[in-house]
Amino acid sequence: MASPAETTRLALVTGSTGLLGRAICHRLAREGFDLCLGYARSGEAAEQLAEELSASSGVTCSTLGFDVTSAKDVQAAVGQLAESRGRVDVLVAAHGVAPLALLRFTREDDIQNAFRINAEGTVHCVSAVLPVMQRQNWGRIVILSSAAAEGRTGQAVYAASKSALRGLIQSAAREYAAYGVTLNSVAPAVVEGNPATQSDQREKLLSDYPLGRFVTPDEVAAATAFLVSDEAATMTGQNLIIDGGRF
Repeated sequence: MASPAETTRLALVTGSTGLLGRAICHRLAREGFDLCLGYARSGEAAEQLAEELSASSGVTCSTLGFDVTSAKDVQAAVGQLAESRGRVDVLVAAHGVAPLALLRFTREDDIQNAFRINAEGTVHCVSAVLPVMQRQNWGRIVILSSAAAEGRTGQAVYAASKSALRGLIQSAAREYAAYGVTLNSVAPAVVEGNPATQSDQREKLLSDYPLGRFVTPDEVAAATAFLVSDEAATMTGQNLIIDGGRF
């Protein structure tokens, strides 16, 4: 198998059609990565994005539909990708849901859904790509976490589902370091373009940010691009918080 330095690297991005997923795909395409756009239900949007990226950056883009909450589905999808393309160099787990409610008002189905998608779904994706990356002796995994994992009012369940990823990242980073695989997370605060930034609560939210503005999708994408680069080769098991000074 050719080393990543000898071939174009392939990145699988889950949640590819979301606000952050799209920005990350555009950034990685500009960096020269071939892309596989993972989606759950937005197949048409993923196809349109793939065409857009191929036209603008000249990279090879494909789409792949699968349910992150099903370990069997994820394993089959990653296996199909690895067999057809010969490798999977990068995983960016950008899928997620964000139930927003005070803890005592959070519905049981929202609790279960948050953990199934944000926590279990990410475990499934990471577990599926690690054997492929181990065989390659090279891999980069970046998980989209959230600054809310540090604790935010009205986000207890969301915070819990995202903070669970810290143990996954730090443990797997130790387990696979010897194979040239790194695992890190990017944890943004409220991102510009999020519905909350376009509501009547915008100014109130902004008052919590010393820098006076929200994080942009492109800034999250830039951090992700750094973590999958050769320059970040010795950075693993880390959580990069991007919160505009709201710590």
